Amino acid sequence: MSKRKPKLLNKLFLMFATFLMFVSISGCSKSEGNGGTEETDPVSKEEEKETPPKKDDETTPPKKDEPADLAIPPVADGMTKYLEVKRKAYEMLDTMMDTISVQNPMVSITLMGLFSTDIPLAPLASLSNVPKSGQNVWEGPLMNQDSKGHVELKGDICTFNLEMKSEEEEIQNMIISGEYDTKTESLQASFSVDGKETMVFEYVPSGSGYASQVFNKENEETTLIKQVFNENALYIGVFKDSSKQDSIYKQNVEFSEDFVKNDFLMIAIENGKGYTIIENEKYEY
Repeated sequence: MSKRKPKLLNKLFLMFATFLMFVSISGCSKSEGNGGTEETDPVSKEEEKETPPKKDDETTPPKKDEPADLAIPPVADGMTKYLEVKRKAYEMLDTMMDTISVQNPMVSITLMGLFSTDIPLAPLASLSNVPKSGQNVWEGPLMNQDSKGHVELKGDICTFNLEMKSEEEEIQNMIISGEYDTKTESLQASFSVDGKETMVFEYVPSGSGYASQVFNKENEETTLIKQVFNENALYIGVFKDSSKQDSIYKQNVEFSEDFVKNDFLMIAIENGKGYTIIENEKYEY
């Protein structure tokens, strides 16, 4: 992938970091009703007699089940909750960075790179800013006039497509597309630059937290990052030159470090204690 991609990611992070830190999304829909009822002339007894009663087979058939008209796209609400739990999990990692640096400087450098994996996800949480254009349809500018989004909820599936544009011509444009399943509260998203897929991201609820995986493609190299976390535990596994793994979208993933186990790079923190494995070497802290 082009070396210019980090510029776009840094620009996106600056745009959305403040939004994610200070704005909490409410899932309540708004409804407004008329203040009263219109006056109508009373029906005369003769007119009442002339009106034939409805037969049982003439009743209006029930409408098919349709999702209630929501004020905020479910994907925005779901992504915000995911990022909030992830932030709390990474606070444990942040407090241990000094100790990790002493044990092994390479680990601390690697961990700083893991912090940035959520930067491209920020626009998904900000989809609540896309204006409504119909029944459970949101379409229009996203944060600024150069970026736009389309979100639509049908049944349990909320699809989305975002075009992230930059005012700077030298920075490439990014397209984010995918779907969020409201039944399992899981998400699958694909990231493309200049029509080429560069990353696939998925998450599913697991235990009291989440399981996620990010599959990165850069030039000929591929990297798979798996994570399982809640507010008390964080497990991370990095797989280099990995073939694309099986999808976890809509799947049940056990909350266990087994999901991330590998010999290349693994990090485990639970209740303030942890260890790191780098190329079969274990470092405890």
